[in-house]
Amino acid sequence: MKYVRLAAVSVAILPWLLSGAEGCSCAQGGTVCGDYASAAAVFVGVVSDITRGSIRRDETSKEDLFFGKIVHFSVEQAYKGVESPEISVETGNGGGDCGYPFESGKRYLVYAYGIPKGKLGTGICSRTKPLSQASEDLDYIRGLPESASKSRVSGTLIRHTDDRDANGFRKTKPMSETKIVIIGDGHQFEAFTNEQGVYVVTGLPAGKYRVKPVLSSNLRLERWDNRDSDEIVVPPGGCVAADLTVETNGRITGTIFDSSGNPAVGIQVDLVPVQFVGTTPSAEVVESKNEKTDKEGRYQFTGVSPGRYYLGVNLRYPPTANLPYPGIYYSGTQEREKATIVELREGEKLSGYDLFLSPPISLRTIEGVFLWSNGLPVKEGFIYFEDSAEATHTNRVYSSGRVDDQGRFSIKAFDGLECWVHANTRSSTGARMESIEIEPVKIVVNASTPRLKLIAPLPGDRSGKK
Repeated sequence: MKYVRLAAVSVAILPWLLSGAEGCSCAQGGTVCGDYASAAAVFVGVVSDITRGSIRRDETSKEDLFFGKIVHFSVEQAYKGVESPEISVETGNGGGDCGYPFESGKRYLVYAYGIPKGKLGTGICSRTKPLSQASEDLDYIRGLPESASKSRVSGTLIRHTDDRDANGFRKTKPMSETKIVIIGDGHQFEAFTNEQGVYVVTGLPAGKYRVKPVLSSNLRLERWDNRDSDEIVVPPGGCVAADLTVETNGRITGTIFDSSGNPAVGIQVDLVPVQFVGTTPSAEVVESKNEKTDKEGRYQFTGVSPGRYYLGVNLRYPPTANLPYPGIYYSGTQEREKATIVELREGEKLSGYDLFLSPPISLRTIEGVFLWSNGLPVKEGFIYFEDSAEATHTNRVYSSGRVDDQGRFSIKAFDGLECWVHANTRSSTGARMESIEIEPVKIVVNASTPRLKLIAPLPGDRSGKK
């Protein structure tokens, strides 16, 4: 059998084995067929004990330390690679190392993979899960070897809820008793999701298909391109995973006009949940939406959850040369406290939320030259107008540009802007490449701003100045 979207689960085991791993990044979810085939051991077990801390696998080596947990199981059902009623599996501590959050006394379906020293390991990137959520896997495993001989399309249908986790992100829940239609190459197959949101269709001929959930009008499939189905390709005898996520089908539409009353084209419109403003930055970024206006100045937000929102332009970021307008809230104020909050019920379609922009902020062109301290031009340099003299990635960049082969640059910036000019370049010494920066220069952008002359220190010299 061929496996589509086979996850590189063995790679997911590595983070807690490697020194200095700081985050967990899982490959795209795999199929039960592929993951079962690649696992060294698959079993149902109850967690009998968990050993935590730094564990030395090899007492003769000072380097062979394992930072995480050893989870001990009483095996209830062995499906693959298990010959003992007791088995131990290593995993990380969680919090970024891909470790699975096992709990004592709980039952799990475990997919374990071979790791160094003949041990077994697992993590959150595998199909390991509580037994109560393993219906699809158990259906396939218990049907072996016959289930492995048929082509198979399966997945889970979930939807976002209005409930939030501790970080403010929306929780999800499975959608049961929902029809899934798979259409393609003159064939149509149907299935209904079970209580865990799982659907399975077997025996499909090879070919291209569309997988579509049948939804009520207040719901829609969550896709970046707004399509109502996912596309898959089933190879001969293949095993394909097609997980689907549903969101509420709320919509907000309107038109943006410039200060003269003409449709404003290509304007980015922001929709920001009121509850996240000034609270959790990461959640505000994830939950906020933005759309650009079309050639008629119209915008449309789709898939909007019920809630209360700020609507406007430049609400989350400062004006830029491409969007040189002061921040403005619906309906026509620059002050958040005076903004009209847009309230949306589930699946509601709101229209006519038009907005007039303020006149654009005037731009001025600042010119200058970037030279080495010996007077020669810097041929590969970058110039940034930022809000701080500190060179950090958190700085707000107002404008930026690069030099030509004579070291010259020309950058547009807002009239009256007070900012710090940063510039950097690179220099190679033999096989070594060195990054070189100037001391930041503070300027005010106005009619009197002089032509800038920025000096980069030669390697070994750190006296760069204006």
